[in-house]
Amino acid sequence: GRVASLVRHRLHDGDRVRLGAAVVVKFVRLDPYDERFQRELFERTVRDPLTGLYNRSYFLDQIGPMADLGATRGQGLALLMLDIDHFKLLNDRHGHATGDAVLARVARQATEIHSAQELLCRWGGEEFLVLLSHTRRGQARPLAEPPRAPPQDAGQDNPRDGRDGGRAGPG
Repeated sequence: GRVASLVRHRLHDGDRVRLGAAVVVKFVRLDPYDERFQRELFERTVRDPLTGLYNRSYFLDQIGPMADLGATRGQGLALLMLDIDHFKLLNDRHGHATGDAVLARVARQATEIHSAQELLCRWGGEEFLVLLSHTRRGQARPLAEPPRAPPQDAGQDNPRDGRDGGRAGPG
């Protein structure tokens, strides 16, 4: 094959670099305000506004590359689906504001439990997905059955007396 010669060149804002026949990269130097705006714009497109978790679209974009990387490295990949038991009943009894509070609380608890290497998303409604990298089936099974405790500040019903309090558990 052909070896390209290396030429050292300082890039300036707006410079374009050709990488092969089909790829052109444009160098852009952002000032701190533009950089913060671009980051916020990106976050708004990939995050669920209520829970702050990644949204379904971003999850679907990431699962393929994460699976490929895990396969290349010989590492496992596990997927957990979580849902909130009797969520419709909770919404009907206590209203959507309480339902939203439960969703946000479950998202915070899931974020506290899972590491940054794991991909958490709100799949839809009261369903959440957790993609566990570096995890094999035997390692994932115990994580799939966490305690089913209600968020303390959500709903007024007490699940111990047989009424629904919006418990979270695996789907």
